[in-house]
This record gives sequence, C-alpha cells and structure tokens, in this order.
Amino acid sequence: MLREMSLAEYFSWYKYFGARPFTLEMLDYGYGIITSSVYNCAAAKQVVTARDFSIFNSDEPPKEMTDEEMMEASAANSGVLRIGSD
Repeated sequence: MLREMSLAEYFSWYKYFGARPFTLEMLDYGYGIITSSVYNCAAAKQVVTARDFSIFNSDEPPKEMTDEEMMEASAANSGVLRIGSD
C-alpha cells in the first residue's frame, strides 16, 4: 500500500493519526465482535451485537461539567494550576 501512496498523502495520514489515533476504537470493536460471536454461539441464536460489549458504547451524549464540578475535580488533583479569580 505504501508504494501506491504519495509522500504528501503519507504525511497527511501520519499527521491525522498523530492527532487522533483510533487504535482503541479498533481494539474495542474487535473484542466486541469476538465476545458477541462467542456469546451468540453459546446461545445458539443471535442475542447480542458487538455494540453491546463496547466500552465506548454510550447512548447518552456527554454532559458538560458545571464550574463547581470542574473546581471539585481540579481540587482532587495535586499540582493543578488554576488561572483566574478565586
């Protein structure tokens, strides 16, 4: 594949994967496929899908933290530099 790719395209992909690697998503999907296949074979019918075993599977959108929650989270971490008025 590298022989079919230009140097500019290679560096474009290199920059993309440096900013957002998707290795964890690929591993999560692969483990979900394996786990759901074993589960469905044991059940002798299709009961679950790979998405049911995904750790990244979330039906609810991520909620925004309030200022108070952020302050509590930063207080729990030593060495956090807070910028702004107290």
